[in-house]
Amino acid sequence: MQAVWPRPRPVLISPWLTESATSPSAGSGITVELGFAMTVLAVVWFIFRHEVLIYQLRIAAVLYDARGPADPEQVRAAEAVGRFLRLVLFLPGLFIVLAKLILRQ
Repeated sequence: MQAVWPRPRPVLISPWLTESATSPSAGSGITVELGFAMTVLAVVWFIFRHEVLIYQLRIAAVLYDARGPADPEQVRAAEAVGRFLRLVLFLPGLFIVLAKLILRQ
C-alpha cells in the first residue's frame, strides 16, 4: 500500500490573504491591478500637476545649483516632461486594464 501524504497547506502571505486566495493571474505577470494603479497615478499626477511642476523645478535648481527663478523655457520643458510621463503611465495602464478585461477567460 502506498502512503498518502497530506496536501501541503497554502502559504500564508498575510493574515487575510493566502496564496490560494489570490487572483488567478497572480503568477502571469501583468495584472489589471498594475494597469489600474498606473492609470490612477497618472490621474492624480494630472490633478496635482502644478505642485509636481514646482517640486520638479525646485529639485532641478538644487541639483544644478541654480540661483534664481526658472526660465520660461525650463518651465515649458518641465511641463513637457510631466506630460510625457503622464501619457507613459496612463495609456499603457488603460490598455492593460482593457486588454485584461476583454481577453479574460
